[in-house]
Amino acid sequence: MTINRKIADHYETYVPQGENWLATHPEDTFGGIDKSAWRAISIKSTDVPKEAYEAWVARLVKRFKAAEFDFDAINTPEGFEAFHASLVEDNKTCWAARGLEAPSHHVVLLMVDSALKFFRRTDNNRWPVLHQAVRRYGHTVLNERAQSLLKELFADEKRYISAGATDEIDTSYKAQQARIRDFCEQYGGSPLVVDAYAHDHHFK
Repeated sequence: MTINRKIADHYETYVPQGENWLATHPEDTFGGIDKSAWRAISIKSTDVPKEAYEAWVARLVKRFKAAEFDFDAINTPEGFEAFHASLVEDNKTCWAARGLEAPSHHVVLLMVDSALKFFRRTDNNRWPVLHQAVRRYGHTVLNERAQSLLKELFADEKRYISAGATDEIDTSYKAQQARIRDFCEQYGGSPLVVDAYAHDHHFK
């Protein structure tokens, strides 16, 4: 894996700041997708998808409160990936239940990863094991900002395919996330620290 060392070294110095930000900084909007992020998503009208997404996140809150999930089981790499996959399917089911056409697989993944990032903390530290699991194992949100960073960081590697057949997008998505995890093994932090770096520093 060819890595841009200048960016990697700069990221490495950012890791403590990024970890602190993830643990302490609240999201500005419920569910973690603000107006500018919605505008960047390729959906003709954002009002209905935004409402459906936030209703889905609110339902997740209720499910967490009802202890429907074993947070200890989620707090492992394998457990988190199974949890993530279940939320992807649940998100798609949510659209169907509302009589809406589901967005592209890329947008569903973006929504799920944004929602999980939203649950990296709560003001009262309500679900500490869940928060820890998300900060450890949560995925980088592959929005335009993150994709731009990855293009520079892994200049010689295959780029993320955000349009096309579901299987093609899924394979590309998993390859990107695996590459990010490998990068974090070498330079520290986590995929969500990479996400924070893309948002907070790299493209200022």
